[in-house]
Amino acid sequence: MLKATRLYDLLKNERQPDYAAIVGKTTKFGWAKATKASAYVTDGLKMEKFPIKAGYHVATPEQLLTLKVPTQRIEGGEIKGFQRPFNSKRARHIGLAMLEGNLMPTIEIALHGNTAWLVEGQHRAGGAVMAREPLPTLSRHMTEDEMRTLFAQQAKASAVNPSVLVLSADDPFSEYIQDAVTDDAHAWAPLVSAQTSPKDKINASQGRGVLAAYVTNTLASGSHKLELGHAEFSEQRALDLGQMLLSFGGKAENPLPYRSTNLRALTNVAVRVIIRHEHESRDAIRRWNEHMRKFPFAAHAAVTSTQDMVPVLLGHWNKRLTPDRRVGMED
Repeated sequence: MLKATRLYDLLKNERQPDYAAIVGKTTKFGWAKATKASAYVTDGLKMEKFPIKAGYHVATPEQLLTLKVPTQRIEGGEIKGFQRPFNSKRARHIGLAMLEGNLMPTIEIALHGNTAWLVEGQHRAGGAVMAREPLPTLSRHMTEDEMRTLFAQQAKASAVNPSVLVLSADDPFSEYIQDAVTDDAHAWAPLVSAQTSPKDKINASQGRGVLAAYVTNTLASGSHKLELGHAEFSEQRALDLGQMLLSFGGKAENPLPYRSTNLRALTNVAVRVIIRHEHESRDAIRRWNEHMRKFPFAAHAAVTSTQDMVPVLLGHWNKRLTPDRRVGMED
């Protein structure tokens, strides 16, 4: 069952921007009277039920406040909702743009269970409330799955944090990451977080990127793209990669291997060494876990590209190996 919060609840504790001091004008909703320094965004607004009717509708700020927003969160060990977290700064900028005369695209409303759900456009809706401006909407009857699909399709054309997309996707690589961020007993739980910018773990997009590259035996840096999601999945390869990454310790105790450049380079080298050269032998994985974790990342901090880091890491792997076991860039 889809749960959400009202747009009103996302805005009620936000201070109203002093737009009058910036643009020096009011709107037909009398907004300048509510722009004192102590005012909140929702002050002076009385919520009105959004019309449960399919089609085009220009919504008032009072109607926008009642829209349900299915914000993405973890609850009871499951990922609920799909909308990215509300960003009040972005909404304030949109509100200012509206007051400066810029037209806003229509927002998408799903009618489901006698409720109006804000599927796409929460920051435009928030900005419209802040500016006390009406906003065009398009309402359609949808199932929960259709809502998620619409959000994912819209997100491809807008600046949605890629981790939000991973936690909403249904391909096996994304679902593996979803399991990891919701189950503390999962093999990847110490590695990946549902937060978009975690300090002690990698985010969902990074996790899915390296997972997809290794499992699909891919060297290309674009292997994180969602379109690759329905390639064949291997639980064993996923477990092996998690074990090899964790051989460096967690990000909190040893952050350098988890920098984006180094993380991609490590995965690239693991594909070359473990899958392509050693044919996934247990001995090779054991050697990785004992030998590669000693790599001096701090001594190579000046290397800032994956392409340049890969041969450096390969050189470390090749130490003390016989010529037939050494791996080159051509392998």
